[in-house]
Parts: sequence; structure tokens; C-alpha cells
Amino acid sequence: MKNLQVLLIVLCSLTLSSVASAQDPFSLSMGVGLKGGINGNGYTGVAEGDSLPLNNQQVTGDPEIYPAGGVGGAIGLHLDVRAFDLVGLETGLHLSYDNADGYEDKNVNGVAAGRDNQTQRTTALHVPLLLKFWVPGLMVRPVFGLGAQFVFQQDSTLEHDNAGGRFITNPRTIETSNYVLGMLTAGLEINVLYVRIPIELRLGYNLGFGSAASDRVRLEGNNPGTATVVYDGAYQFHAALFTGIIYEYDFLF
Repeated sequence: MKNLQVLLIVLCSLTLSSVASAQDPFSLSMGVGLKGGINGNGYTGVAEGDSLPLNNQQVTGDPEIYPAGGVGGAIGLHLDVRAFDLVGLETGLHLSYDNADGYEDKNVNGVAAGRDNQTQRTTALHVPLLLKFWVPGLMVRPVFGLGAQFVFQQDSTLEHDNAGGRFITNPRTIETSNYVLGMLTAGLEINVLYVRIPIELRLGYNLGFGSAASDRVRLEGNNPGTATVVYDGAYQFHAALFTGIIYEYDFLF
């Protein structure tokens, strides 16, 4: 009889605890705001002597893509959804100015002939889709994220200041590119009432970036001497230091 009483007490306790947990509210918050800051972009160069296809033949030469990097800026809309003040998703739409400068010192018959400077300027839309993790309950919270960022280039220019016959004889142009970055983010959020102020480092790598000349350049024309060299405007690396202001809206279900 005593054992039966103990069993009934345990069953009642388990039932009450399960009902209580089922009645716990589901905590969901949404953050809306602006985010932006300084960004950096770059890519590695292409080795001289890489071949390019032209009319079913391989043309060997220097595609004149130098290692390059630069600093720009970005700003845009931010949206995140967070459950239990712990885990959530981030997206947004950022207008980004992606720049890179590079150069190569030229030699002719072993004699220094000057420097060819390369300048790329690109405007792009960046759309992040990140899984985010927050440390809950703190006024200053560590935040981590991983996921993807979709890049849609709107316009791009590429210039060589020694083009026009000195080092580069073929006509040259660049075309815009769309690509996907693998992203990692880390930083802090300062929480004041219903406002969050993020400070974060964002690192991205172009998952489809190729290192060969044929991955980054193509030739248009009938013969190697007059063919137009068309560059792909994609960047290999992206990095940014972002801040902003985010308004938080809390929901309980």
C-alpha cells in the first residue's frame, strides 16, 4: 500500500511538471534596423603563361590579373528573428561598394620598365542568410553566426593605368558577376531596453572562385592579337566591420 502511494505521488508530480512546461510561453523576438560599416575585398593574381581558349585553340599569355585588395563601405537593412533569446536567423539587404587595387612591376629584357597599376570599382547588393547564436541575458552579449551571403553585382569597372600599348595591347573590359560567399561572423551586441547596437566582424569567401586564368578571364574575337579580354568581376575575399541600430520586438506564444 505504501509503495502504491509513493507511485501515485511520483506520477502526479510528473504530470504536473509536464503540464507546467507545456504552458511555458514560447519566446520569440524580431529585430529590424540598419547596419553598415567598412568593408574590405580582394583576390589573388593569375600566373603568367596561363592559357585561354579562343576559337578552339589555346592562347598562352599573361592575363594581367594582379593580386589586389581594397577598402570600401556598405550600408543597408537588417532583419533577424530570435527564439528563446538564444538562436535565430539573420537576413537583410546591403548596398556595398567593393574596391580592390593591385599592381605589377614590369620588366622588358630584364630591365625595369615601370609599374602597371590595376584598379577595380564595383557596386553590389549583398543579401546575408545566417544562423545566429546569442549568449542570453546579458546587457553586452557575444554573438556568433555562420551561413551564406548572396552577392549581386550591379556595375563594375577595371582600369590599368599603363594600358593603351605600353604593357597591355588588347582591348579590355569587365562584366558583373553573381556569386555566393560562405560567411562567419562574430561580435557583441549592446542591449538597452528595446534597442540593440551590434559591433561585429564578418568574413566571407567566394565558394565558386577559381584560380586558373580560364576561370576569371575569357577572350572574345577572331585572333589573339585583337581579341577583347573580358574579366569576371567576382571577388575572392570579403570582410567587414559592421555596426548599426536594431529595434527589437518581443512576442510570447
